[in-house]
Amino acid sequence: FMIKIISKNNPAAFQHLRFLVLGKLCELKKKYILAVGFYNKAYECCKDSKLTEYEAFSCELLANAYKKTGDFHKYSLNTNKAIKAYSDWGAFGKAASLTTN
Repeated sequence: FMIKIISKNNPAAFQHLRFLVLGKLCELKKKYILAVGFYNKAYECCKDSKLTEYEAFSCELLANAYKKTGDFHKYSLNTNKAIKAYSDWGAFGKAASLTTN
C-alpha cells in the first residue's frame, strides 16, 4: 500500500518499483502474462527516466517471465536488452552471467 502512495507522489522515482513488485506478485501466482505487462511498464518507466540499473533488472525479469510463457523469441530479445543495459551500467559480470545462461 505504501509503495502505491509513494509512486503517485513521485512517479519518476518510484513508479517502476511499484510495477516490479506487482509483476513479481503476478509471477508468484503463476499469472505470467500479467507479470509481463507489469515488467514491461517498469522497463518503460526506467528507460524514460534513464534508470539504467533498473532498466537492466526490468529487462531480465521481463525475459524470465516471457520464458515462462513459452515465448522464447521475446525471452531472447529481452535478455539481450538486459545484457546491454547491465553493460552500459558497468555491471559486466552480471552481463556475462546472462550471456552464459
